[in-house]
Amino acid sequence: MNYRHLVIGGSGFVGSHLVEAILEGDESSSVSVFDNLSMGKIESEAAKNSSRVELMVGDATEPLQLLSYIESYRPNKVWHLAANSDISNSAISSEVDLKSTFGTTAGVCMAISRMSYRLDSLTFSSTSAIFGSHLTPIDESSPCRPESSYGWMKLASEGLLKALHSSGAVAKVLVARFPNVTGLRQTHGVVKDLVYKYFETSQDWQILGDGFQEKPYIHAKELVEILIKVEAGLEPESFFQLNVSPDTTSTVRSIVERIESCANKNRTPRYGNTPYGWSGDIPKYEFDTSKLRSLGIRVSSSSDSIAKSVEEEVAAYIG
Repeated sequence: MNYRHLVIGGSGFVGSHLVEAILEGDESSSVSVFDNLSMGKIESEAAKNSSRVELMVGDATEPLQLLSYIESYRPNKVWHLAANSDISNSAISSEVDLKSTFGTTAGVCMAISRMSYRLDSLTFSSTSAIFGSHLTPIDESSPCRPESSYGWMKLASEGLLKALHSSGAVAKVLVARFPNVTGLRQTHGVVKDLVYKYFETSQDWQILGDGFQEKPYIHAKELVEILIKVEAGLEPESFFQLNVSPDTTSTVRSIVERIESCANKNRTPRYGNTPYGWSGDIPKYEFDTSKLRSLGIRVSSSSDSIAKSVEEEVAAYIG
């Protein structure tokens, strides 16, 4: 099918993988990346070498600017991935999430509501952070109790998207709740940060928290492939919320052990004294993925995703 995709935040970590997957999966479609490049410009080799990709440097918090570009490009499908990605930094000040996480969604919704035509579909990258702490596996209907400004702003964003869909401006909406995402081209995250510290031998290998933090992890490449598959199968006029995650978890200590096994430099980790990596961190959680499995989708285990990510990051340092 000759679709026109608009990936807002497409120069980021997950966005760059999504652009790559769209190009590889459909040779007739085009992709436009709308990004303010505040986190830098990330491109896959597939995107760099394709005439089917264009980059528009713009700010999604400015709805008139975004609307003008939408009317000129006229996408069928919009993928909204723009947000603050440094959750630990937002614990210091909520201002970054108010603008970069909620503000981008407000801008996207306002722009789409004023389009001269009806959008086919909108996919939004939400997060496990909207739920906060739960002692049992989190399903799509679990109570939302965010413990960070990032979680609150993502939850508020979901509310805006629900209202947008109710207005009739977009036919289908997919709200995908991500777990911890890892993989090649990540700008930060547990694997990226721990591998960096591991090879910075002038300092102790300091680990945030006591290492018993336990969460689900998915590789970015697998994540975007699932997003594309689920979006393509959405029912007409649907507003679909989905946990996109494995039903397994990995501890920080197991990640540390994987890095040592892979790099083999005999570094000694220095763990913290609390179960929290930073203010607002959720030390342990797991997703109930029954809804995802009912779609016939199986996700690689957290340990497999971590192993792949560690190999990629270590290889980047070793060369």
